Amino acid sequence: MTQVNSAEPLILLDHRPSDIAEHSQMPIDLQLSGHTHNGQIFPANFIVSAINRLGYGYEVIDNSHFVVSSGYGFWGIPFRLGSRSEIWLITLNGQVEDNV
Repeated sequence: MTQVNSAEPLILLDHRPSDIAEHSQMPIDLQLSGHTHNGQIFPANFIVSAINRLGYGYEVIDNSHFVVSSGYGFWGIPFRLGSRSEIWLITLNGQVEDNV
């Protein structure tokens, strides 16, 4: 991160959301994660929530945005109970600064 221009939008793709607390201290604007499938089969979603700062959903932490998707597919058994397949559509808005 020492070589990154933090004046530009910074998006971090991290498959696992396990380091969100650490990443919230970095100058990132948005982190996109998955991996957890939101537990995939009830009651595993409670376990996912217990072992991750953000195991599923959206949260703003220290001015950074974090998204953890349950994903479109599945792991192992082709079955979900208490967790939906999903695709997130994210629109980024910002302003261009004139450095003249």
